[in-house]
Amino acid sequence: MIGKPKYKEKDFVDFVFNGLEKTGVIAIIDRFGTIEQSEEVSYDIVVLEDNTMYKHIVETDVLRKNESSLELDKYNDLASSIKEWLRT
Repeated sequence: MIGKPKYKEKDFVDFVFNGLEKTGVIAIIDRFGTIEQSEEVSYDIVVLEDNTMYKHIVETDVLRKNESSLELDKYNDLASSIKEWLRT
């Protein structure tokens, strides 16, 4: 629902991007959509394995909250600032 995100910042989620299922961490919430679409909430999601931020993922493409534990120490190439942000 627009303005009322289902997920929160730093939630570990599964989502679909270009037909592929990915797992990442919500970094930014666009509560009222974006310039391109204003029908639903969207998220910017960081996929640690890809070291990539996927932008404007609409809420209907977020499949579920992933209950797995996030093991930051296995991501050697991840910037220390991102690791610190995720730990706080």
